[in-house]
Amino acid sequence: MAAPVSLPEDDLMQMKIDRLEDSGRRDALPFEAVDGLNLVICPRAVAPTPALLAAARNFGSRQVFHAAGLGADCRDPEVFLWRLMADLRRQLEFSDPIPAEPAAMRETLPNWLARAAAAGGLAIIVQDAHELSLDGLTADLDWLPGWLPRGVAVLISAPPGPAAEQFRERSAAVFTLQDDDSPAGSEPALSDDLLESDAAGPWLELLWTARAGLELEVLDALTQSQLPALDPPPPGLLFDGRRITLASGQARDAVARRRLGDHGRRQALHIRLAEYFGNQPGIAALERACWHWAAAGRLDRLEEILVDTVLLEAMRQPSRCFEALRHWRALGGSDRMHQTLELACLFPDQSSDAILGAAHVFAVGTGSDAPLKWLQRAAERAESEGNSPALVQALQLLAAHGDTAAADAAEMLRRALARVAEEPESDEAVRASLHHRLACLLETEGRETEARHEYELAVACTETVAGADSPRLIPWLINLAAAHKAAGDLGAADQVLRRALRLSREGLGSRHPTTAVCCDQLAGIAYMNGQYDVAEPLYRETLEITEASFGPDHPATAACLGNLGSVLDARQKFGEAEQSHRRSLGLLMAIHGENHEDTAGCMHNLAVALESMSKADEAEQLYRRALETWSQVTGEESPAFATTLLNLAGVLRERGAWGEAEALYRSDIELWRKLLGTDHPHTLGALTELARLYVDGGKPEMAEPLLLHLKDKTMQRSGKSASAYLEVVALLARVYLHFDQRSEARTMIEDALAASEGTLNMLSAPIQRLRKLLAGIQQYPTDTVN
Repeated sequence: MAAPVSLPEDDLMQMKIDRLEDSGRRDALPFEAVDGLNLVICPRAVAPTPALLAAARNFGSRQVFHAAGLGADCRDPEVFLWRLMADLRRQLEFSDPIPAEPAAMRETLPNWLARAAAAGGLAIIVQDAHELSLDGLTADLDWLPGWLPRGVAVLISAPPGPAAEQFRERSAAVFTLQDDDSPAGSEPALSDDLLESDAAGPWLELLWTARAGLELEVLDALTQSQLPALDPPPPGLLFDGRRITLASGQARDAVARRRLGDHGRRQALHIRLAEYFGNQPGIAALERACWHWAAAGRLDRLEEILVDTVLLEAMRQPSRCFEALRHWRALGGSDRMHQTLELACLFPDQSSDAILGAAHVFAVGTGSDAPLKWLQRAAERAESEGNSPALVQALQLLAAHGDTAAADAAEMLRRALARVAEEPESDEAVRASLHHRLACLLETEGRETEARHEYELAVACTETVAGADSPRLIPWLINLAAAHKAAGDLGAADQVLRRALRLSREGLGSRHPTTAVCCDQLAGIAYMNGQYDVAEPLYRETLEITEASFGPDHPATAACLGNLGSVLDARQKFGEAEQSHRRSLGLLMAIHGENHEDTAGCMHNLAVALESMSKADEAEQLYRRALETWSQVTGEESPAFATTLLNLAGVLRERGAWGEAEALYRSDIELWRKLLGTDHPHTLGALTELARLYVDGGKPEMAEPLLLHLKDKTMQRSGKSASAYLEVVALLARVYLHFDQRSEARTMIEDALAASEGTLNMLSAPIQRLRKLLAGIQQYPTDTVN
């Protein structure tokens, strides 16, 4: 297991593992781990580490180890979760940042575990899991996702008791270790002689107080006590040749109980260590000082160090930002952080790197942009310092700021690109990011051609860094495809997404969540192109991967079921479509309840499938329920409400409720006019449906002027081969036939069919209707054809 570099707790875990490696007894396998949660129940005196590690290594090639009792912060679920995600990120080479907030980490973890499973499996080991606790009393298992994909095993140990029974309820397998089951026997304990020794007392107390042990030179500087021989270290201690620490939770408890019952003594020791590390050089010493001032309750001294220039300059390093945010929360959160960091940023001659560090920790901690004046000052200082990397970053942040005008943002990004190009060795990763930001900006301004060019440049830069076949290209390719899609170039989007899917399957595997994303995106393009036979297997593959990765009850699974249901409906597989939408709706009702936009959308889609199966009563009820939900979550003046309203009118029309249907159509037309304008396709579509009502209801005289208007408008907007135009022509032909204007109907139909010759629409439903009408005219030249 490669040693991670992240938090001080990582050093503790590596020392624990190294001690086991040195024992030479790592091959014993008292049980075999299975997919899911594995609970190992063992007496407190038994050392479970060898058994846990042996089972984890037997399960898969990647492991993450955490002993919850090994240090003061090892018991903190937030620290454990961050360690877990940092180790996954390192071992699997993820580029994603680790979220700062515990809730966001828990939300992200299932995706990372699914990716780890697809990459060959993972075993997570938590020794003394009962020690993980937010309040110090109740064991915390909230970090564990409700679903673990195949290929992920979580091994936790706990002594018999309430926590073990709590864990048992969620476990896929339960094992019990006895004294003779553990290769290393009992957990090493400090001897009574050592605990009672006046000579050993001072350094034992300091080891308990320290976050992750202490170096020998620190102990020498702080005590006059003689240390015992450390080769090998005595029971209850770990030593790596440089640092010494207490070896277990039992050892820590023994020191606390026998020597540190006085909490005033504990505070004094924290202050002593804080003062010592505060006088040492380097960022690591400053962080240790911060931790001890916080543990001592001296928040005034903690705040002083948090705005030290050296510490601020290091804030863009993920682990250091994480540590600082924990301290800022203790100090009072966002308001206090804002006030204190602003003073630091405005300090005369403050470095640009320190200001950017302050801006970074503020943005990560609050989820909002850093104040504009901080970033402007960072850019000014970077310019005067000749610090090109800092200037480029400041310009990026300024361009992305919500208060920066679009034109100014584009100019800043181009200035940053020019600055990068001036450097002797251009940073292609930075260039890719700048091109991507500029593309996003241009896209929001409707400058689609320029945006696509910038996206292509971002892809090219990433290819230079990672290679043309690297999975790292996939997010960039998906963004480029989205730009093609927005510009209406579905062919280009299809081509780019096929490349992304190939890279994902070849580089990440067929079970990887990113493969599901690529399948879903490509299926969406196929669906828009009317290639439903292509879209269906892709949506099925998306569902299969997603359900295996996140479980049958996850919101992503519900979304996949909805997409599959829609394409099945389009392929007229109405029974399967109904089943898919019903399952999706059941999940969404359980996850969100009825008053959620996803639930409303699913009710609408299920109603569409039911309507196709002539189940008009249930379809009508679902449309009405969906309208009630849209009214609450989006308001009645929304595209979603208008879409469902149009469909409800269609059901009523089919049932012969002409009066209510006409009223709804008119309301819907006015709503689309207000939302999108008189000539928008959605407005014209609603007008077409009102005309259909008049045609079907025997009022051709009311339909004709509408359809003549629509014929001109749809031809102007989308051409004679478009489905919207063809639908209008089919309805108008029926009106002409009603009035026995057979020549006009025939000429108009033949013209529309000629315009559509050789297009994808030749197999569409409107074309089939036109052919049927034409055949009727030709067969019955004098009778009315409907």
